[in-house]
Amino acid sequence: MVHPAPDGNIATGLSLVPGTESRQYHSKIESIYALPADGQEFDRLEAQHRLIGLLFGGTVSAPIELKTGSKVLDVGCGPGSWIKQVKTEHPEIEAYATDFADTFKPSDAQVKFVHGDILKGLPFEDDTFDLVHMRFFTGALKVSEWPVAAKELARITRPGGWVQMVEPDGTLRSERGITDAIADWNKRGMRGSLEKRGGEPNAGPKLHEFMAAAGLTNIDNKAKSAPMNSKVGPVGAHMNADYQALITTLAPVLAQSWDMTPAEVVEWGRKVMADCNSVEGFHNFHTAVGQKPQ
Repeated sequence: MVHPAPDGNIATGLSLVPGTESRQYHSKIESIYALPADGQEFDRLEAQHRLIGLLFGGTVSAPIELKTGSKVLDVGCGPGSWIKQVKTEHPEIEAYATDFADTFKPSDAQVKFVHGDILKGLPFEDDTFDLVHMRFFTGALKVSEWPVAAKELARITRPGGWVQMVEPDGTLRSERGITDAIADWNKRGMRGSLEKRGGEPNAGPKLHEFMAAAGLTNIDNKAKSAPMNSKVGPVGAHMNADYQALITTLAPVLAQSWDMTPAEVVEWGRKVMADCNSVEGFHNFHTAVGQKPQ
């Protein structure tokens, strides 16, 4: 299914980035987030959502019993894949979603969408939610913004409630040794470009630190390895396809970072993915849960 493009605070193309004119992006110029907010990207995010579900064995990692009246929030919801599935699995909950781009449609009646920016304070009272979920902000937050975001998640979580976060660690690995192309990609590629823009490519392994600094306790941080080999089951196939789609989408931005053309970036990415197949490469994701003290 192709998701419709969102309405609201969406602009055509990224300002001053050639090659993005055919896509739609958020219009918050101070943000480093460089992925589109359109139907094509939402289809990729839906496939990515299925991948993470396969990898972690479901939607909720926090040790919480969702019941009638439990309030659950998806922060940076995009098309809302996660919160819609949680609502389907637990129809008795009150489901909420928020994003700084107006990404939800009125037809998503089972989920209440509220426009909000985590760095400016989300439009919810203190101690509101039983479970707050946020994932894939590695490409959206600057180094200095991670503690701010974690504190905001903790603020809106009720005492005894849980915060759940999922992030990649941004490094391609192999137990058989990495090739020169993979080593170069790990140094530059998406990680290096993100660092140039002020981001934190190592946010995944640091989630427990952000949670602890925000005052959360009972923190549990797990890592899962996702194969990048398209021949290794459904996770490998999903991961390889998603990563190649991500490279293609980000090519205009990466090209500016490394003085290349978008076509050269895509070809570079194809070489990296081919090498991942040959050396059985993998990529780690981290999920962390933390509880707000009673």
